[in-house]
Amino acid sequence: MDGEINCQAIISQMKDELKKLNGDYISKLREGISHLSFVKDRAEKTTKGEVISFSFTSLCRFPLCVADFGWGKPLRAGSASLTFKNLVVFMDAPSEGGIEAWVNLMKEDMEKFEMDNELLRFVSTLPNEK
Repeated sequence: MDGEINCQAIISQMKDELKKLNGDYISKLREGISHLSFVKDRAEKTTKGEVISFSFTSLCRFPLCVADFGWGKPLRAGSASLTFKNLVVFMDAPSEGGIEAWVNLMKEDMEKFEMDNELLRFVSTLPNEK
């Protein structure tokens, strides 16, 4: 099990960190200085390779597929490229109620990610993909 990622541990840690986002934390953000120092420190550590960043964002519920520029509404909408490494973007899937995860990883990390059995239990592919 050496080097394996425990998804439940990561989810638990994320929940613990999200609990810290309270009124006190927001007040500190408004003050700016302490948060700015944290961001600067984290950026320096990331640049030095001391911290590996992994970012998530969601475009779910944004009405991306309702824009009509004269050709009709698009069947799909998305980003032309994901230029940030270690980035996951959640988007509404074309099928109602589904969510797509657009994942951008280094090649060797993506190969491991695509073979992760725990992850694959929760993944479905579009019917037209082979």
